[in-house]
Amino acid sequence: MSSHKEWLEEVTFQINKHKSNFTENEIKKYKLDRLLELSEKVAENSEYCVDCISFQPEILGIVDDVGYFTKRMTEAKVPAEVKRNYFKVIDKIYQHLERKHSVRIPGSSPKKKNQYIGAGIAIGVVIGIAIDNIGLGIAIGIALGAIAKKYKKVDE
Repeated sequence: MSSHKEWLEEVTFQINKHKSNFTENEIKKYKLDRLLELSEKVAENSEYCVDCISFQPEILGIVDDVGYFTKRMTEAKVPAEVKRNYFKVIDKIYQHLERKHSVRIPGSSPKKKNQYIGAGIAIGVVIGIAIDNIGLGIAIGIALGAIAKKYKKVDE
């Protein structure tokens, strides 16, 4: 248990150290708060989950990658493969926690964000049939879905 606690303390220290180099927008862009929450959940579940134990070195790796994302570096200098891997690992850990441990971290589920567009398209098809122009109806539905997505809180 103490090794998981020590690991979490190290990850928390590193993330907080990196956060001091970022603006609020960059913290949101690189999901540092979410990474911290995921790390806490991984540490909690590492007592009995082999997958969570295997995520610990991966999290340490991407926390090291956060060093590439400092505001002194421009977007052009951040290797695309590093950014892609960073977000891929975060999504993989979240999916594992959600499926295997029923852990839900607000704002993390990518599936919920597109539900409004899908519902809008469905409504748009009906509108399109009613006005005898499916293409226009779908476009209207996508617009309605985007508006609903913008004004409805999905992260509850």
